[in-house]
Amino acid sequence: ISGLLQVTRQGSEIQRYIHELRRQAMLALIGLGLLLAALLLGGHRWAIGRHLTAIEAGLLRIGSGELEYRLQHGGPREMRHLSHTINTMLDAIEQSRQQLELMGQRLHQSEKMAALGQLAAGVAHELGSPLSTIDGRVQRLLRRDDLPAAAHSALETIGQEARRMERTIRQLLDFGRNNPLDRRR
Repeated sequence: ISGLLQVTRQGSEIQRYIHELRRQAMLALIGLGLLLAALLLGGHRWAIGRHLTAIEAGLLRIGSGELEYRLQHGGPREMRHLSHTINTMLDAIEQSRQQLELMGQRLHQSEKMAALGQLAAGVAHELGSPLSTIDGRVQRLLRRDDLPAAAHSALETIGQEARRMERTIRQLLDFGRNNPLDRRR
């Protein structure tokens, strides 16, 4: 043995060194935790948040009355599915709106037809009585024996035309009824 070297340290110095190592490890752990949290939040924002923000902006446009606007399909599968479903719902709403518009036009046309039917029934009722009177007087004149042939022929023509008008009026009245007659032989 040529020599012996003995290195000694004091206990307080070792305790201080361990304390410093713990502090540095804790700071590194906190730094890594903050970095991981920033990565998670940034990744979430980039992967999901921006697509949710786009969907929210689209829904606000739709809510303000732009029913023809459609959402863009982007992002994760769930976001694309949500956008597709919302667009499908908007298409169904547009289809329903068009059907309602068409039904409104049909209702308006039906109301016009109902008014026309009421008008026709009123006119037919007003014309029916005078025509019956005309036909009755023609029949009474035709029973006379002292009528010249030309007058007899003219009265028969007047009677035929009056009966034809009465048939037309009857058809108008039948058309204007809520429950038309079911005639059979």
